[in-house]
Amino acid sequence: MKARGLVQGVGFRDSCIQYARSHGVGGWVRNRNDGSVEAIIQGQPSALNAMCDWLRHRVPGARVDVLEVDV
Repeated sequence: MKARGLVQGVGFRDSCIQYARSHGVGGWVRNRNDGSVEAIIQGQPSALNAMCDWLRHRVPGARVDVLEVDV
């Protein structure tokens, strides 16, 4: 998954980690030099779909313009 928009400097990574831990999703997340955030996430399909929806629309302080998801 790669998120583009206002995703660095707003606590996006920490929010992702907290959400994932509380919803049974594993993986990692990092900032990229191009200003995007990259994550590899794993879990049950329903949990992954819910997290992608949350990433697109509900990360506090962030604005996600594009969420690229590779399956």
